Amino acid sequence: MKNDTSYIVRIPQKLKLGFAVNCSGADIDSRGRVERGNIRARLSTSMKTTISANIAYRGLGIGIKMDPVNAFTRKSSTELNMAFYGNRVGIDAVYQASGVYKGNIEVNGDKSYIPEGVVNMDMLLVNTYYAFNARRFSYPAAFSYSWTQRRSGGSIIAGLSYSLGKLSARADEEIGNPSMALNTSYGSIGVGYGYNFVIRQHWLMHLSAIPQLVVYSHNRLRIGQNIGRAPYRFPDVMVIGRLSLVRQFPKYYVGLSGKVTTSTLGDRSRLLLNNTKWIGQVSFGIKFK
Repeated sequence: MKNDTSYIVRIPQKLKLGFAVNCSGADIDSRGRVERGNIRARLSTSMKTTISANIAYRGLGIGIKMDPVNAFTRKSSTELNMAFYGNRVGIDAVYQASGVYKGNIEVNGDKSYIPEGVVNMDMLLVNTYYAFNARRFSYPAAFSYSWTQRRSGGSIIAGLSYSLGKLSARADEEIGNPSMALNTSYGSIGVGYGYNFVIRQHWLMHLSAIPQLVVYSHNRLRIGQNIGRAPYRFPDVMVIGRLSLVRQFPKYYVGLSGKVTTSTLGDRSRLLLNNTKWIGQVSFGIKFK
């Protein structure tokens, strides 16, 4: 199916060199009941900043990313990102291994501080999409900058996601908590909408959201030596939101983009887990003929 070139068109340059500053973070908000009563924990990671460079030919490229702050330290945090944005289909994936969560835990109203190193998370999250109006709506115009959106247009978007992860906490004698591990494996599917707003000439703003229902779930919870199925109550949900602001120039581009993924799993009366992951990026690129 041909594109409607009055709405979207591939940039004429085949080769581009891009640079970016990337920021990311994660938050966990869990609540439930244990033998000692009601419990709630609010944890977050410090913002992680990396710089990256990539070279791409017709939208396919290779790049390198580094953390200038912790490049020569042993701080326990690893993150890998991969993305391919096409007009009709696309995929992005993120792997996070972090032991730098910190925050507070409340047991029956008594609050205690959780330092870094007590809670660890390993997570792989893969998101895919299918844009039904790919003739007049371009995801890569907003995120990979290999296309240009000439006129405003939107599309219904189908999304399919899969997550595999492990959230663990070592025993803490000070607050009286045993060791715990939550292993999660779930898949979700949903339908949302995205829109590209063309603001004056060469400016583009993108907004999209895809709410999803979890249709497959295989979660296990270990507390101390006790192992069983993690609490579940329909519906578990996930929401993926994206935004972008792009300015195209004849020989270069600048862009600001972000993605937020939030999920709610479990049963409020036993154990409910809200997990939020966000990524932001400021980009600059040079286009070559």
